[in-house]
Amino acid sequence: MKIWKRHRGKILAALSALLLGLLLLVGGAVWVLSSDEFREVASDRIVGAIEDRTGLETRLESFEIDFFNQTLAFVGLSFRGEEAAADPPLFGFDRIDVGLR
Repeated sequence: MKIWKRHRGKILAALSALLLGLLLLVGGAVWVLSSDEFREVASDRIVGAIEDRTGLETRLESFEIDFFNQTLAFVGLSFRGEEAAADPPLFGFDRIDVGLR
C-alpha cells in the first residue's frame, strides 16, 4: 500500500499511457484493414491463392470486411476453365458471406 501512496501519480500515468497506446494500436489496425488499399492487396492475394490451388482463372470484383458484424464478403467471384472467352464462366457467385468468430 505504501508503494501505491508514494507512486500513485506515476502508476496512473503509466496505465493511462498504456491504455492510450492500446487504443491507438487498435484504431490504427481498424483504419488500415478498412482502407481501399488493404482491400485491393487482400483481393489480389485471395485471387492468387485460389488460382495457384485450382489452376482456374479467378476474378473477384470486390472484397468487404465488416468488423461490427464480423463478416467477410466476396462479391462477384467467378472461375474460368478452358471455355472460350465469349462463353460464361465455369461457375460464379454473386456474393459469398463468411462469418468470423
